[in-house]
Amino acid sequence: MRQFTATRSGTVLIATTLFVLILVGVAGLVAFRMQAASLEVVAIGGLAIVAFLGMSLVTTQGYEVGEGMLVIRRALISRRFPLRGALVRTDDLAMSGAIRVFGNGGLFAVDGLFYSRRLGWFRAYIRNSDHLIVVTLVDGRTVVVSPDDPLGFVEAAMRESGIQQRTGDRS
Repeated sequence: MRQFTATRSGTVLIATTLFVLILVGVAGLVAFRMQAASLEVVAIGGLAIVAFLGMSLVTTQGYEVGEGMLVIRRALISRRFPLRGALVRTDDLAMSGAIRVFGNGGLFAVDGLFYSRRLGWFRAYIRNSDHLIVVTLVDGRTVVVSPDDPLGFVEAAMRESGIQQRTGDRS
């Protein structure tokens, strides 16, 4: 399996940092207003920490391509997609006009179910919108990923898919 890193973009880093600052600020404000570490403050703080850690466990960490599969690496649960017969292409506009139906819009990554007129329904597992790759699986499902080495990723994925490469397609 060939591994591909996925570095967070500045936008994702800012969104994650703002979330953490707001979380800490709200917890501090609640603690200050209550003037003591009451059970409620500890419970709210603990719940926020559990939610934050839970998100970090299921967010996209990187990708692997090999043995006919695309693997979306996560700390807890990885997703696997068959590449045999898949179309793989770079597409800088893949997220343009996309509407998030369900998922995470920037805390650690942009992961979830999206819809756009160009791509229809698709799953996004991206950390940097500057490196977008669209993978159209043989069963019609579409996956958008963002490896740091997009051309290397397309080359590796196309070898696994067994069909000719298509890059730069914006249709």
